[in-house]
Amino acid sequence: NGTKRSETGGQTPQDCVACAPGTYNALVGRSACSPCQTGWFTASASQLECGMCPRGTLARETGTSACAACTDVGPVGSTTEDIASSDASACRCPSDTYLPVAGESCQPCPEGMFCVFGSEEESVGAVDAAWPVAQRGFMTRSSAPLLVYKCLFEEHCPGGACENGVCSVQTCAPYRDPAAVACGRCMEGAYQSGEECHPCDGGVDALPVVLVTLAVIVALAAVTYAINRDMIKQTRWAVGMMVSLTCLFSATQTTSVYLSLNMSWQEPLGSLMKVMSLMTFDLSVVKTECIM
Repeated sequence: NGTKRSETGGQTPQDCVACAPGTYNALVGRSACSPCQTGWFTASASQLECGMCPRGTLARETGTSACAACTDVGPVGSTTEDIASSDASACRCPSDTYLPVAGESCQPCPEGMFCVFGSEEESVGAVDAAWPVAQRGFMTRSSAPLLVYKCLFEEHCPGGACENGVCSVQTCAPYRDPAAVACGRCMEGAYQSGEECHPCDGGVDALPVVLVTLAVIVALAAVTYAINRDMIKQTRWAVGMMVSLTCLFSATQTTSVYLSLNMSWQEPLGSLMKVMSLMTFDLSVVKTECIM
């Protein structure tokens, strides 16, 4: 209908008065037009219903004839996530941008980070809030949450996550020190094995050290015996011994390369592979970090 009965009480259509912008009427014979609710508007007269404010605008009062732009009531570059918004708090920075502390306009998300809708620097670490979060392969420290470091190994830095506008931080892989640049070391009470850090729950693993030490002692004894034998008898035997030891050492180093593969070794192969890794001068199996 979009009109109302005039105050004089006329009975013909010509006696009806158009509803003003910001109001509507869908019923015949009414003597009053209804104001649009917040978040809705009518820009012209004689409207049967109100329309919803489009995304990026809002109507904070009833009876609105024009929706206000977010940039007029919020940060420059802000928008709304939904239509029919009615509060200035709905105007937030869009995805891939964030609002700096005391900032008046949305800024591009820092390199190496991602920003969901409504990200704000001031909200870093807050519950039920969104802020710039490190991508996988990057990390930040709590002392400088927007200073991004690129990690040497992507596995060291899993990055953070945001879901339904709520962000969480996991800048370093488990048992890696978040205070270290690029998560470059294990935290106190943990040791490194390959590219992963593990807790020192089991203490120092002395078995590999003992076995390698025994092997070295036996090898030195054999070489000493060979050198001190009769010169005529020792030549062929010593050469054979040295060649055998060299081949054994090379084979052990080659076999220990398999430790770099992401495989689960069954016992006793698991312990044997750890011992062999010492031949490549990989002392991580000894858990030296757990000694201190």
